[in-house]
Amino acid sequence: MDGLFQLIQMLILPGFVLGALLLILGSPVAGRAIILVVVLALLLPIIWEILPPWVTLTFIALISLVFLQAILSIIMGRKIAENVVSGLVTDLFRVIIRVIVLPIHFIRRIINMAIDR
Repeated sequence: MDGLFQLIQMLILPGFVLGALLLILGSPVAGRAIILVVVLALLLPIIWEILPPWVTLTFIALISLVFLQAILSIIMGRKIAENVVSGLVTDLFRVIIRVIVLPIHFIRRIINMAIDR
């Protein structure tokens, strides 16, 4: 974990510079997203210790989606980036629902097998 935090600390200054350049060049969404990610990277070790791991991973996933949307909006445009990220979020929710429902299906199959005997 220490290697990850050292890598994050090495990327802080270039991240601020990139975010500032994007803000200056006229991409406010991307610039703000990159600056937000860099600021949160400073707080990541503190957040990691305070919050439970599942909350921290959820938080990191949400920030990653914002960062992905910012990068895609630079490359492809804002509307395409919004469509891509919304598709990813939809697929993520489908997977979460399937994982939640999966034990229910197993229990139902076990009960059906017991009844059939």
